[in-house]
Amino acid sequence: MLPGFNQALNAGNSSLAAPRAKNQRAKPIWGWQKKYSARRANHSEISGKEVESNDTAIRGRARKSFAKSRIPASKRLAWVREFTQFSEILRVLAFKESIRLAKRQSSRQGSALQKLFTREPGTQGYNSGVLANQEGDPMKVSWVVCLASLLAVPAFGQNGWNDDAQICKDQSGDPAIAACTRAIESGQLSQANLAVTYMNRGVEWRHKGEDDRAMADYNQAIQLNPNDAMTYNDRGNVWVDKGDFEHAVADYNQSIRLDPNYIKAYSNRGVIRYGGGNWADAAADFARAHELNAKDGHTVLWQALVGMHQPDSGWAARLAEEAKGLSQDWPMPLVSLYEGQITPDQLLAAAGDLTADPDRLCDVGFYFGEWKLSHGQAQEAAAYLKQAQSACPHYYSEYETAVAELKKLGSQ
Repeated sequence: MLPGFNQALNAGNSSLAAPRAKNQRAKPIWGWQKKYSARRANHSEISGKEVESNDTAIRGRARKSFAKSRIPASKRLAWVREFTQFSEILRVLAFKESIRLAKRQSSRQGSALQKLFTREPGTQGYNSGVLANQEGDPMKVSWVVCLASLLAVPAFGQNGWNDDAQICKDQSGDPAIAACTRAIESGQLSQANLAVTYMNRGVEWRHKGEDDRAMADYNQAIQLNPNDAMTYNDRGNVWVDKGDFEHAVADYNQSIRLDPNYIKAYSNRGVIRYGGGNWADAAADFARAHELNAKDGHTVLWQALVGMHQPDSGWAARLAEEAKGLSQDWPMPLVSLYEGQITPDQLLAAAGDLTADPDRLCDVGFYFGEWKLSHGQAQEAAAYLKQAQSACPHYYSEYETAVAELKKLGSQ
């Protein structure tokens, strides 16, 4: 057994159980899913508190009206959402109408509208926000009119987003779940952002091992937005946690149909096929994932794992070629071990202090255990896989696969 593993595992459970910072490497398979800000519907950076004063009175009247009304409490949230969407439509229509009138007036009096955007204060044609033509006659279009049209119907949330939704996206654990719940129940979110917030809460429930709650949130997110590849992929991860690989593959398939370039769905499906001994299809999935991101060392390692079960596939030559495009940082030492370039002792030296990096401890235990297994050293492989089971968070692909391998070995 590699020296240093027991020390790392006994150095303190807090270091192993601590959630990984969100700027660290995302595991390619089954593992922890970031809350993907890039796919979020765009929203303003302006805090909802900054515009709260504009509609405090309206909100107060709305609350009083709710209190006096006969609308059941269970239907009030839906009513607020409908009103919010309707108010947004009115705001857009009012703005478009103001622009139409501005263009119409501009066509009658020359290029005054253009001058509004080009003239500086103090020059002819600039009159404190009121457009003036060359003769000095004020036009009936001004900045005040345009801004007033934007604020004609106050919205309950700034662009369908609010502070709690932002906290839900940025934080983790119980504070994130609480913020997600407040955002969902606020009635301030647009339908797209409501789906995103359900997905974000689903991520947090899964991290806590609450698979049923995670599944319920993912189902709700898909109902609100059935065209998001990421949500299907994440729900597939929950099916894996539940041991339902058939439904997991179905969700990964749907994710790929919606987004043929979504790397995680290929990787996740590849691991399912790897666990089922479907080497050819697993190799195809990992090859596609590598094609989409040739710098991911973990995808290369999974390709090597599949290749070792296909001795006539030329995997060693492919591994050597693909390794050329990788950084020399971690997990390159593991790739070098699979290439036969370094020994296990050299691997441990390259890994450094495993107590300081639980992710690296997880990697060394799992990938070296698989390496041992492929070399016919089942007893030693089981020891390393058990260490991976202890070190890897339960939502990492390495954890799931280590557990499956141990069951096959009868060593769990």
